[in-house]
This record gives sequence, C-alpha cells and structure tokens, in this order.
Amino acid sequence: MAKTLEISFRGYRIVPSVFQIRYAGFKGMLILQPRRSKSDSSTDNALVYFRPSMKKFDSTDEQFCIVEYSKPYTFGRLNEQIVILLHSLGVDDENLMAVQQEYLAMLDNIVSGMFTC
Repeated sequence: MAKTLEISFRGYRIVPSVFQIRYAGFKGMLILQPRRSKSDSSTDNALVYFRPSMKKFDSTDEQFCIVEYSKPYTFGRLNEQIVILLHSLGVDDENLMAVQQEYLAMLDNIVSGMFTC
C-alpha cells in the first residue's frame, strides 16, 4: 500500500507500520507483520487478515479506504484496546510493563528538568 500510494512524511518516503482502514463493512487497524514462514498456514497466503471483531456490518461495497496511517516521530499512546490487542497477538506482560516504565521515566525526566534551578 505504501509503495502504491507513495506515502511520504516530512519529505521522506515511509512504510507505515499501521493503517486505519474501511473495507466492505470492516473497519479497524491493519498492522504490518513480517513475513511468516511457509510452515505457518494460519494466513493461507493472505495479504490481509481481518479479525472477526473488525466486521461491523454486511456490505457489497468493495472500495478499500485508508483513513489514516502511522507516522514516525509522533507521539502515541497505548490505550486499553491496543494493550488487549497486543496481548492477544502474543506480546507478554513484561514487555508492555517495560514500555510503560520507560514512558513514566521519560515523564519524570521532563518534569524534573523543568523545575530545576
């Protein structure tokens, strides 16, 4: 998608890791996943995998729309829905807690740097 659309950010070509999409009654996020081994038959060589929870209604409209995509060097956050999704995809609690601790440490550094004289 990134190559076809020639996506760029601040003058540089990028390949986003996440796309927010709408397609044939589905809506949600598509996440770039590294190619799986040929022994993994769970995707059946599909280019896109839609989770059942992404289906919002039945539609025959097959127009594929990219609503938004991730951009580098922008602030983001892990809300409850994203944490649950990451956990269901196999990201363990220790890694999620490490991300949270790193974020909190960054905030502490920002605040302590602002108020030192």
